[in-house]
Amino acid sequence: MSKLKLKRTFAIKKTVALIIKRGKKVKAFNLLCKGLTNIKKINTKTSALELFTPTVNKLQPYVTLKYIKKSGIKRGIPTLLSPQKSNSRACRLLVTSIRKRTEYTFSEKFSSEFLDLLSQQGLAIKRKRENEKLILESRSNIDFIR
Repeated sequence: MSKLKLKRTFAIKKTVALIIKRGKKVKAFNLLCKGLTNIKKINTKTSALELFTPTVNKLQPYVTLKYIKKSGIKRGIPTLLSPQKSNSRACRLLVTSIRKRTEYTFSEKFSSEFLDLLSQQGLAIKRKRENEKLILESRSNIDFIR
């Protein structure tokens, strides 16, 4: 898997930026590459690079809650997200769910969470569904925009 080809997509760049600890971008990129090669070993039908962007797109939230304080009560109002903001939120959701997994190395955590995402399971999908439930519950607050 060529590293130059990986750096071109927005999802890869954003994921690497979220993995970084203490400014070690090369190390974060290598961890991501190791995770993608682990996926390639397990799932030999298609390359992990081809699956990465569509999988991150599954996690994209298109609506978020914007909190407004009106008459002393804090209310969440559903608002639309721009495509770039929703993509970056999906990458953040992916990285936080990877870090919460119990495997030993980051590449193992990444590959197992990624394979769970392909089968519509995993922590990231659960968190996305929880956020969607909150947004559906707060639809009635749209009247309080102004």
